[in-house]
Amino acid sequence: MIAHLNSFSGAELHFLLAIGTNLPSKQILEEVRKAAQTRQMNILIEAVTYGQLVELIGEEIDDRDYELNRLWIDYQDFCQGEGLISNEKYLMRLVLANKSRDENLKFNIYYDQRGFREHKYIGLYGEKTIYAIGEIENIVKADLVNDEFLIHWSKSDVTDSQKHRIREVVQYVLDNRGWDIHTGSYFFCVHEFVPTDYKKDTLRAPMGTKIFNLQKILDVEKLPSVNEIASLLKTKTWNEATR
Repeated sequence: MIAHLNSFSGAELHFLLAIGTNLPSKQILEEVRKAAQTRQMNILIEAVTYGQLVELIGEEIDDRDYELNRLWIDYQDFCQGEGLISNEKYLMRLVLANKSRDENLKFNIYYDQRGFREHKYIGLYGEKTIYAIGEIENIVKADLVNDEFLIHWSKSDVTDSQKHRIREVVQYVLDNRGWDIHTGSYFFCVHEFVPTDYKKDTLRAPMGTKIFNLQKILDVEKLPSVNEIASLLKTKTWNEATR
């Protein structure tokens, strides 16, 4: 992105648009903006994903403009076919949460010490069913050392409420499970874990995590609210082949 700045010259206004499957980090954009400032030109810098671009175009097209709508649909199909549109907003990650059920529901947090694939929803699994689903509001990798909150990484800014809930769940797990999760843990904070009953219809228990595409499972173009998703999942079952 910084190399592209070298091609700017002579115009009153320059515009650099970064398009990708995912947005660059805040740190990367800040570095590019600082590099632009040193060139003493009027340079605007923005970033957008292919998915966001498709949605923005769709919002601007008149329904009666059939030709442009057809082109827009073709472009959307092309982006999906090339893997340019991220589908993380449709993904629910099943996590084994039979033993941690009480604290997960009490604090609306799931905790883990392993890495993860991008996803928007957490599905808590136990006793052959996903018994609750929550929409992720933030993912935080943090340590609590001598009561000091050390954030190593977070998906978004960590709120005081999220810090408080993380402290609470860490202490609860130590007191009630005897597990020390003060260091090396990821904390998946959700708005609320909503009860559901998405049953597994085969005998074998899942080995570790599993990713579900809720858009395909529910056969909808746009996902409804978490409460509605939870209700719809109660009417369905799944097995090893479900995606």
